[in-house]
Amino acid sequence: GFKAGCKLVWLLCLPICLLYFLGKSWLVRLFLDNPSNTALNAGSAFLCTVSPFYLVIATKLIADGVLRGGQKMNLFMVATFTDLFLRVGLANVFSKIWGANGIWYAWPIGWAIAMFLSLHFYRLSIKYFSLNH
Repeated sequence: GFKAGCKLVWLLCLPICLLYFLGKSWLVRLFLDNPSNTALNAGSAFLCTVSPFYLVIATKLIADGVLRGGQKMNLFMVATFTDLFLRVGLANVFSKIWGANGIWYAWPIGWAIAMFLSLHFYRLSIKYFSLNH
């Protein structure tokens, strides 16, 4: 289930990532009535920074789904709260260095670390715990 889920989500993510990365200013304009250069630049910077990492967060979400389905909510919560705290903490630090772009940089870092945690917990659950009841 995990491997099939990853294949399906990655097939969906790749074209979406390309669309977000290549069509960033067009997509940002969809949500703004009178787009200023500042708003366009901020939205485009966000999409350029995070869209290449959608495969990372998609993988985390698949592993999280398996953990939740296997009644390993405590492990899921550890990975999820790690992601949340890292993104908030790093956004605070990075924004002082790089401004608004620093906030965007915190997202993929939090996602990546949480993905590794979720994958680690998934593997532990398969190896040491029964995900089937």
